[in-house]
Amino acid sequence: MDMAIGRSAFRLAAFAVTVNWDYAPEPEIRASLWVDGPNAEGNFELLKKHRDTIHGEFREELDWIRKPGVNLRTIHLRRTVEWRSPDSREDCYRWLVEKLDRLHQVFQPRIQQLP
Repeated sequence: MDMAIGRSAFRLAAFAVTVNWDYAPEPEIRASLWVDGPNAEGNFELLKKHRDTIHGEFREELDWIRKPGVNLRTIHLRRTVEWRSPDSREDCYRWLVEKLDRLHQVFQPRIQQLP
């Protein structure tokens, strides 16, 4: 599920992962910021220059992912959880909303200031 963050080539995304994608050996949920488009690498690096400040504001470590051969860059939080269980779904929804809102609060002003 993608959501706008106020500028093209950037978007928030919520994921529920069930397969072993890259480094997800267990089911997990992710709250992500996607950096895409022809300037993805440059924008990603401009944001990454403020990584320590961003982590301090976020109060959590974020994963900064650059995949070779792919123009998309991602910054995300992951939570290992059996999200397919009816007992955990409401908690998963709450976690995703909270983390996506926090990603928006921390990154949106920075994204608006990028050249």
